[in-house]
Amino acid sequence: NLVTLLRLAQFFDMPRAHAFAIEQFDSLENRSPFLQVQLGFAHRVEDWVRTGFRRLVKDVPMEEITVEDADRLGGQGMLAVASAKVGLMEYRNHLAYDWPEPVFSVTCSTEIGCRLAWKRLWWHEFAKVLLHPDYNFTPREVLQHLERVDVTSMCDACKLLTLEAVKNREGLDGEEEILASSLGLLISGGVWLL
Repeated sequence: NLVTLLRLAQFFDMPRAHAFAIEQFDSLENRSPFLQVQLGFAHRVEDWVRTGFRRLVKDVPMEEITVEDADRLGGQGMLAVASAKVGLMEYRNHLAYDWPEPVFSVTCSTEIGCRLAWKRLWWHEFAKVLLHPDYNFTPREVLQHLERVDVTSMCDACKLLTLEAVKNREGLDGEEEILASSLGLLISGGVWLL
């Protein structure tokens, strides 16, 4: 099996066998992110630690984590996962409820209609998608979705200006900072996996 091959390749210092095992593991479709993190630490495959951790935080609900999964990560690892999940939830809530004002075009003759349409678009599209537990879109991906949504009661110029202003807003890339910080917590406690 691949784990045995990884161990032997590392023990006997066989870089080609090590690279082959990594390549084969990467090609597996249903690999456990918990196993990926554990093996990443044990065999010093940094990419496995990073991608496995990202998958854990974004794709695995806390209620689906088993005792066996938690044992693979240890206390520090579970703390890092929980910290990232809570941080992302707070960040997304803040973004969703911090409704940005629309930006009106100088040619707009229906500011009230555009304001109401933007508010509706924000709450029914952006916030709803961003906060939905089954969707793992980043705020920027949700904004790209908003660009494609047809808003009949908002003029195109106002929609374009408003979306551009929101894209240039500070804080849209906060998810990466949260993940990096929590990953640092995981890596600082990673000694227990070796």
